[in-house]
Amino acid sequence: MRSQRIYQLIVLTTLALVFSPACQTTEQGNNAQTPGANAAPSAAASPAGEAGNVTAQLSTLESQEKEEEGTTVAVKGAKLAGPPEKLRGRFSEFSLPQGSFPQLMAMGRDGTIYFAQGNANKISRVASPSSADSGRLSVQDYAIPTPNSFPIGIAVGPDGSAWFTEKNGHKIGRLDPNANSITEYATPTANSGPVGIAFGPDGAVWFTEADANKVGRVDPKDPKKIQEFSVPTADSSPIYITPGPDQAMWFVEVKGHKLGRVDPNGGAVQEFATTTPKSGPTCVITGPDNALWVSELNADKIARFDVSAKKFTDEIAIDSRKNGPHSGPAILVNGADGNIWFTEMYGNQIARLDPRNKQVHEFTAPSAVKLAQAAAPPGPNASAAAGGKPAWRDENRSDAAGTSDTGGPGSIVAASDGTVWYTAMFTHKIARLRVSKA
Repeated sequence: MRSQRIYQLIVLTTLALVFSPACQTTEQGNNAQTPGANAAPSAAASPAGEAGNVTAQLSTLESQEKEEEGTTVAVKGAKLAGPPEKLRGRFSEFSLPQGSFPQLMAMGRDGTIYFAQGNANKISRVASPSSADSGRLSVQDYAIPTPNSFPIGIAVGPDGSAWFTEKNGHKIGRLDPNANSITEYATPTANSGPVGIAFGPDGAVWFTEADANKVGRVDPKDPKKIQEFSVPTADSSPIYITPGPDQAMWFVEVKGHKLGRVDPNGGAVQEFATTTPKSGPTCVITGPDNALWVSELNADKIARFDVSAKKFTDEIAIDSRKNGPHSGPAILVNGADGNIWFTEMYGNQIARLDPRNKQVHEFTAPSAVKLAQAAAPPGPNASAAAGGKPAWRDENRSDAAGTSDTGGPGSIVAASDGTVWYTAMFTHKIARLRVSKA
């Protein structure tokens, strides 16, 4: 039971979830669901969106500050051109109501930050992140019409609207902050458990369906019609999704231990197994070198995938073990400094990886609780299609992860001013990290 509870805490891919190395096998699948085939898009399968006006509730959060000296980790086998760079970080933490369980974050073109509050069933908006300099942060909260929907993934469109996934509500939602309205669209497949979401190069909104083992697509211009594409590997739990440098959509299978690719032109699906077995890939992004970078939650590694060669070329261990036996790299983001920033869900750290020399800097987050004691989300409708078992749960994780002290750093976004923001799931906070030379 203790092991099961630990995995129930892994709500992200998300962390996975929320939350990939030299390729051992390559599998190609052409199981795309086209209109008219197996839960194809149709007005009957995907009912008209339900729109509702919502009231934005404004709250002011007080910050708690802490200085932290960055620890440099020389990755095994990496050759540094000179002495490690010495950095200092300043954390500003902002407490949300207890039990809110903040999930993924997204940043708009204007710097506005959105994040989902899973248990609180809200989408939150920080219009002026720079106000954190004053020690106070104004947050607007929007209640989701569907009760207990457990929002997880979120993406900001070019018009400033926020699209999000409802893991337990089995819907895709759109928040229009100008009109104070939320419109929800049910997925064609019942009990789909959508998690990750992102805008594609085709202008469509793409999302994963962890419980239905599918990837979905919705056209913002005609959102009543939703397409679904099946993942070849059964019970793979696709979670995070992102556009790749090849104009395709890429996603990770946290239980299938694979990296997946969907071709927007026709929907063909390909899969690529991770180098490390049972790695638990959680997040994928296109890095500054135009390669895909994948976090491996279970393996404590970050991997590089060459899109042109269709293979994994590198795997970087994230194993400082500062705050327990496992780091649990989770969500990745490109920083304004040309580095890749990421959260360590088990290690309770915010870290920076230089993709050129593999140098890693880690900053320990201020707040922590025992992972084994953290409160799991109730999720009354979670994973009904999977017999009640959380879709993000991975059976391969050692129970030793429960010995970590962590606030559960989950999602992370990078601002143009060089700061990074992240969600602390288990301590119910959002936080900012500003780094400077020591």
